[in-house]
Amino acid sequence: EASVNGVDYENMADAVVAANAANEQVTIKLLKNVDLNGASLTINANADVKLDLNGHVLYTLNEVQGAACLIENKGKLEVVGSGSITFLAKYPDVNWGEGQANLYPTYATNTIPNRGQLVIDGNVTIENQTQVGGAVYAIDNYGGSSLTINNGSVKKAVRGAAIRLFGDNTNLTVNGGEIEGSTAVWIQLPGSSFADTPNMNVTINGGKLISIKEQGDLMYTYTFG
Repeated sequence: EASVNGVDYENMADAVVAANAANEQVTIKLLKNVDLNGASLTINANADVKLDLNGHVLYTLNEVQGAACLIENKGKLEVVGSGSITFLAKYPDVNWGEGQANLYPTYATNTIPNRGQLVIDGNVTIENQTQVGGAVYAIDNYGGSSLTINNGSVKKAVRGAAIRLFGDNTNLTVNGGEIEGSTAVWIQLPGSSFADTPNMNVTINGGKLISIKEQGDLMYTYTFG
């Protein structure tokens, strides 16, 4: 399914294990379309990976109730080449808890939860095709992470934000490409008081923010107080 620095691996999961064990930057190249059959992949904190989609599709359909993703990035991940990373969750959390103590979904279903350094640089599409749900994003960025988009397309196919920023010292730089969703970029306060207001940095040098909803937002942000 994939190679790591030219060494072929029978399945993508083994290729990622090998990449995580390396002490240098490695290139994982897809050799065919890959269906993870509900599984997910993790790039470890000490890993430095260039993922070349090589014209192929990396896909998973998650059928488990609970937090789910396709690739969790904790290290350095650069997505290049052409192709797509596509995620679909069958059971997203749709309970907004109206009239209850819990006013927000308790778990997220994301194509890429980013906790490290993520670069999108190629004719690639990062897409979350989940049809319904509250906390559903193509790329979900947590505290201390950075996301740079040089090219390609980041999409939430139907309802929801393409990119969320959530947590202190979270950084987004857009140099090119397209970000598309009902909301393109959502900057969310991770708490319920003004004291929790995080420092987030958004730099847009180029590219496009697109709302596919008639009364949607290109960028939405809020705080309390």
